[in-house]
Amino acid sequence: MRFSNEFWRILACGFAVIVFVVVGFYEWYYYMLYLHEQEAEQVMTRIVAIQKELYQKHLAGELGGESPYEVLSLYVKAIERKDYEIASAYFVKSARADALRALQNASPADIPVFLGVLKESLQTLKDNVPPQSSWYLTSPVSVSFTAVESGMWEIQDLKYPFRK
Repeated sequence: MRFSNEFWRILACGFAVIVFVVVGFYEWYYYMLYLHEQEAEQVMTRIVAIQKELYQKHLAGELGGESPYEVLSLYVKAIERKDYEIASAYFVKSARADALRALQNASPADIPVFLGVLKESLQTLKDNVPPQSSWYLTSPVSVSFTAVESGMWEIQDLKYPFRK
């Protein structure tokens, strides 16, 4: 059985189409990987910039929240991450060293209990609108907030009986 030239031409064209499709898919796949890699690099660059900005704010003493609820929520999140230096930065400057020392010296068993009490306090604060310059909460933990010059709220005082 002998194949004609037309058969070979059709076979060659079919093979060329298959190669073209496979190469095209290969190129498309790696182009998509490249795009995702570029996007991931951009996200990482933004994350690093945000971290640097937060660190600079921490050094300048500008961390706080837009409300007592927000500052206490940020404080709780920092304690949950065991980032006590950032947690203490949510206090007014004059109280930061004491707040940091209290957290660092606290018994490991006290921290989860303390977090539970703070989360109860968050529920109390959730629906309250603070006045212009200060806010006090007495239950379940005694905590006072103050609005600083930047307009952010900071924790002025927090009384919790940590065990030694």
